[in-house]
Amino acid sequence: MKRLATIIAAFVLFSVFGFAMASATTVAVDLSHGENAKYLVDPVVDKNNQSHILAPSIVEGVGDMQWAYFGSPDMFPNNTKIKNLGDTITPEALKDVDILILGQPTSPFTPDEIQAIRDWFAQGGKVLWVAADSDYGSGVQAQDIADSLLEQLGYGNLRVDLCSVEDPSSNAGAGYRVVGHVNPDPDTPFRGMLTEGFLHGGKVLYHGPGVVAWVDENGTWHPLNETSKPPLTYRIVVTSENGTIVENNDPMANAYLAGDTGVFTLLAAQIVPLNGTQSLLIVSGESPYGDYEPTWSPLYHGVALDGPQFVSNILHWAAVVAKYGAPEKVFSISDPVGDDHGPGTYTYPTDPVFNKTGLFDLTGVDILKAGDKYIFSFHFKNLGGNPWNGPNGFSLQIIEAYFDFKDGGNTSAIKMADNGPGSNVNLDPNHPWDLAFRVYGWGKALVLPNGTVLDDIDVFADQGQNTINVVVPAKYFGDGLKVEGIKFPRLAVLVGSQDGYGVDQWRDVQVNASQWRIGGGDADAIIAGVAPRVMDLLVPDWFSPSQEEQLSSYNASAGKRATVDMIPVVPTGYLTITSDPVNATVTIDGTVVGKTPIEKLELPAGLHNVVLKLDGYKDEEFSVSIQAGKTLEVPVTLSKLTGMLTIITDPSGAEVYIDGKKVGETPLEQYVLPIGTHKVVIKKDGYKEESFDVSIQANKELKFTYTLSPIQTTTTTTTTTTTTTTTTTTSTTESTTTTTTTTTTGGGKGFCGPAAIVGLAIIPLLLRRRK
Repeated sequence: MKRLATIIAAFVLFSVFGFAMASATTVAVDLSHGENAKYLVDPVVDKNNQSHILAPSIVEGVGDMQWAYFGSPDMFPNNTKIKNLGDTITPEALKDVDILILGQPTSPFTPDEIQAIRDWFAQGGKVLWVAADSDYGSGVQAQDIADSLLEQLGYGNLRVDLCSVEDPSSNAGAGYRVVGHVNPDPDTPFRGMLTEGFLHGGKVLYHGPGVVAWVDENGTWHPLNETSKPPLTYRIVVTSENGTIVENNDPMANAYLAGDTGVFTLLAAQIVPLNGTQSLLIVSGESPYGDYEPTWSPLYHGVALDGPQFVSNILHWAAVVAKYGAPEKVFSISDPVGDDHGPGTYTYPTDPVFNKTGLFDLTGVDILKAGDKYIFSFHFKNLGGNPWNGPNGFSLQIIEAYFDFKDGGNTSAIKMADNGPGSNVNLDPNHPWDLAFRVYGWGKALVLPNGTVLDDIDVFADQGQNTINVVVPAKYFGDGLKVEGIKFPRLAVLVGSQDGYGVDQWRDVQVNASQWRIGGGDADAIIAGVAPRVMDLLVPDWFSPSQEEQLSSYNASAGKRATVDMIPVVPTGYLTITSDPVNATVTIDGTVVGKTPIEKLELPAGLHNVVLKLDGYKDEEFSVSIQAGKTLEVPVTLSKLTGMLTIITDPSGAEVYIDGKKVGETPLEQYVLPIGTHKVVIKKDGYKEESFDVSIQANKELKFTYTLSPIQTTTTTTTTTTTTTTTTTTSTTESTTTTTTTTTTGGGKGFCGPAAIVGLAIIPLLLRRRK
């Protein structure tokens, strides 16, 4: 009995995935429609030596989940680890069930049972696993019942085709004893959870299996393979490339033909969207329990198998996928490999548990969106398993992440103990954080900038992918985790070695590494209490300063901690803009960023539209291409806005001076001037000098026509009274204003009045506007 307990305990370990939802997950199996309970509550024993336990029962092996069954209440009278839900599937019985497995039913479900399953599945967050059989013997009945249920379910379109699949090369001594391969499609969400912990290459038994197919909206059946599968569908267990379709009984298959060879699907999963949530449908040609020899089998006819590990894997995986679906990747940030040395000098503790390389080597972070939640996936070179059985699925690492996505915030590191902060660094003072979290094998905390600590956070590890996943409700970020024009969020990620006896959960640093202490610390920094305890920072290659520079920025003599920068979630570069003259308003991608000169403005890498505006000058508009980590300098010489001046005189040939400078003789046509007021003087020998101001408007022509007044000298002895009458006539054609001066001279003595404005017109110019 002691030996049995020891063996069972060893197998229980492989099913402890370590995320909070596992213990809250209830798995119900059906035993009320002709299924049998093989390996469900009884261990797997060696057929040649009944005292030799090969594997525990499923209920024992996946002991971190709650188990229940539909069937006779007295079926397991002495087993307290599996609960009876009655002998009929009802809405009330399904109320607390998360995963329902129908393992090769051979008697049909009632309409009420199907309705109960349908309504339960439609709630979202549920897993329905329908397992059928081959078309050999009574397996035909199991296929019919499974497909009938799937059709009436009304959700998903996976089916089990009416045939069998054999494998002449991958089997346990006979072609029908198919040894399938756990090889999930590359796009399978959280794929590593399905493949972790295998000792035998992911080999699993599918004894006389059926083959999975799918049906389109017209009712047409299709093979389920690499090039033919519905959306959100993932092949998980397949045959070798020598799989062969076999027909044992009528009717004929719908999607496959007898004699077809290739890789065939033995188990597939499909995410079924449901009004903002989702459930997961699993369909397989064999059952994890019961059957002649179920998938749980760890050894069959001398072939060692990963059956127990796989069944545990897929149940834990299914619970995650039903909850989060297929997340959409929002951002992906890489980190150099091999930089798990803090400021450049740190070394691992010497205990054998730290002998693996890459335990604290963060290689990148993905930010995913799953409905109303964000999933932060922290990828490591090597998580090192879960040697101390941390309930979150990992043991060695501690992660703190900080996010800046709005104004205000905090610049201190998380502090959960009096001797904290454990990381012993300060955060970027230029980009205060608005939300942060800390996770490690035994804890998780969501932290607001005012210090409030919340438990509204989930953590689970994907050891197969060396990934720690942290789930945070999107409501805490609002609209902050997105790039809009020149605006982008930032984050800082700190990785250390977790130590429950350390400083605020962080393993301490000393000059020389010891069994439980990090080595390579600066003696002065240690004495001053400012040595960082961070082994790795998220600092992509394009960002500056580097990790080593940031973690070395402490000042031991001043007692000042190192400062960690907040990293943009997208690659960025810098833009410097100067202008002549200065003080031009600069707008980039529709956002005003300031006035010139603009010095090293950080922008997302890529193309950006820039506009410079300054009163009296033409707008300058152009595009810039920003490269990650580089600075682009753009000098701009602004051009004054101009209009045109045309002056015609009678007689012609008069000299024209503008603002004191001779610019030509009349007729002066379309002379370009900066906008504004200018002083014009007209001179011609024998004629009176004329001077006046003109106001030049942008992109318009100002037109003047003058009749010059000659200079006359008359001598007479008679006194004469001279009357000058000036009349102004406004012409209605060509927008021209004409001024005429009439002089009447009496007694032979008189004079000519000032030159008259003959015509004035403002004419819009058809000029190309420079941008």
